[in-house]
This record gives sequence, C-alpha cells and structure tokens, in this order.
Amino acid sequence: MPTPYPGPTAYHDDHVATDEGGSNWDLLDAIVARWRVLIVLPLVSAALAFALTFAVTPTYTATTSFIADAPDRSSALGGFASMAAQLGVGFSSSPTSSPAFYADVLYSNEVMGRVLQSRLPARGGARGDSLLVMELYARKKKTPEDWMDRALKGLRKNSSVSVNPRTGIIELKTTAPDAQASMLVARRFVEVLNEFNLGTRQSQARQRRRFTGDRLRESQDSLARLEDALQVFLQTNRSFREAPALQARYDRLQRQISVYQELYTTLRREYEAARISEVNDTPLITVVERATVPLRRSAPNRGLMAVVGAMLGGFVALVWLLVVSSLGQLRTRRRADYERLVQASRTFLGTLGARGALRK
Repeated sequence: MPTPYPGPTAYHDDHVATDEGGSNWDLLDAIVARWRVLIVLPLVSAALAFALTFAVTPTYTATTSFIADAPDRSSALGGFASMAAQLGVGFSSSPTSSPAFYADVLYSNEVMGRVLQSRLPARGGARGDSLLVMELYARKKKTPEDWMDRALKGLRKNSSVSVNPRTGIIELKTTAPDAQASMLVARRFVEVLNEFNLGTRQSQARQRRRFTGDRLRESQDSLARLEDALQVFLQTNRSFREAPALQARYDRLQRQISVYQELYTTLRREYEAARISEVNDTPLITVVERATVPLRRSAPNRGLMAVVGAMLGGFVALVWLLVVSSLGQLRTRRRADYERLVQASRTFLGTLGARGALRK
C-alpha cells in the first residue's frame, strides 16, 4: 500500500508552542498584584494638584456688555440723502458703525494703551494711593516701551471680546488678580472706547464743517455775483420781454440763481449740522450690563485640577505597570536580552554621570 502523505499535523514547531513572548494576561496579573498602585498614585496626584492650586495666584473675571449706537447717516447727509432716497438710491451702512468694528477697536493699541495708563485706587492702601493698570499685567521694566509692550500682551491675554450678530450686543470680559480691579478695568475699557468714539466722530464733523464752510462761501459768492448780474441786466433792459434774445438771457440768469439758491440753502443746513455734531458730546455707547465685582474666582478651578491630577496619576500608574510587566517577562523568558538591556542602561547612566562631572 502506498504510504500516505503526512498532513500539516505531522509537522511540529516547538518554538511556537513555547510562547517565549508571554501571554496577554501578564499585564493583568501585574495589575492585580499591584492594585494598590492604581489607587494610591491617582489619589496622591489629585491631592498634589489640589494643593498646588493654593500656591497659584487667583484671578477674577468681570463682564460688561454694551451696544454701540450707530449714527444716522441720512441725517448727517441732509438734503443729499433725501434726494437720493427719492431717486431710489440707498446708502449702505458704514463699516465703522458695525459691532465688529468696535470689537476690533477694543483690541487696538490706542484703546488698550489708554486703559493701561489709567490709575486704579490701591486696595487696602492709604487714602489717595493708586496704581497703574500696567502693574497688574506686567512687572515694571527698565524702559517704559518694554513695560508697555509686555503690559499690552498681558492685557490682550486676559481680555476677550465677543459680538452677538443677532442683537449687536458686544460682551467684554477682563481678568485681573483682584476682583475689584477686574471690574474697574472693564468699566475703564467702556469709558475709553466712548472717548475714542466721540473724538473720532467730532474730528470727522470738524473736517466736514471746514469743507462745507468753504463750499458755502463759494456758493454765496457765486450767488451774489449772479444776483448783481441780474440787477444790472434789469436796469439796462427794462423792456427785455419784447426781445427774444434778452428774454432767453433773463431766463438763463434766473435758472442759475435758482440752482445756486438751492445749493446755498443745502450747504447752509449741512454747515449748521456739522457745527452741532462737532460739539456734541452725547455718548454713543449704551451699557446693557454694567461690570460688577465678581463674587467667585475664575481660576484656578481646584475641582478640575484635582480631576486632571487623578487622571494623570492613573495614566502614570498604568505606564509603570506596563513597564514592570514587560521587564518581568523579558527577565523570565529572554534572560540574555534582559542582561543586554541592563548593561546598556548602566552604560548610558555612566555616560550621563561622566558628562555631568565634566561640566562641573
């Protein structure tokens, strides 16, 4: 009878059956054997993180919200806007009247610089004592420029502005190491923004008044010359209606006078409106929610820090158990590789010690 061909079971691999790499249960065995590490280390880490929060300087955040009232451009343009409306031409809103514009202005060096140079009453100090806002956000440097630069970075880091696109309400949050200081800084932001807004508006009105005044004088002179020309014409041509050429000249003078009269009236109205706007000091900022002293600190959050510390301790414990389990498997099943690893570690540590001695 022919000898049957041996099947796959006829070949035996003793190397595979030995399982030198260890099983997946070794890590579980290490965890069970050292379960106290998984409990103690997260608890210790949480306690340390909680204790560190007492060494961190607490900060407080004050919130204020306001609306920037946009000026009516149609009233500023007067008769020109009315004429454009009759022709079906509308004026688009100016970008400088949008809430996003005021939010960007709050972050500008101009506004933040004025806020930083403001003085706040020193808490707990003698009456009349004050401190610069710059001292809250940066330590005093050798040069005022360097101090201001660092203070600007600190104030930008500790302030945030958000805009509600549906309502146009601008919300400002400022953070400071003192609760009352955070409130005063937030209020000072609104005051400086309003001063900047009024100054810009009055400057624009001043430029408009000057331009309108020049045009008003020109139109007044032109109107006076035309009226003088019409008076001379009527004195020298009493019977002008009987001559077609004189009648045409008279009609032309009348049309020119009517145009300049309307122009003079419009420019006069614009000139008076510009004068009023130039001295107008009505605030354009309407405060919706005034900043108050925060009752609770915004940072550090001790509960959150404890949870993060516990999670970090648990992660470190798992990594440590994994390393211990892997080294145990290596020492038991692959003794030669374990000895090489130990020798390499000793050589590396010896090299570090030699380098440290040379540096000393």
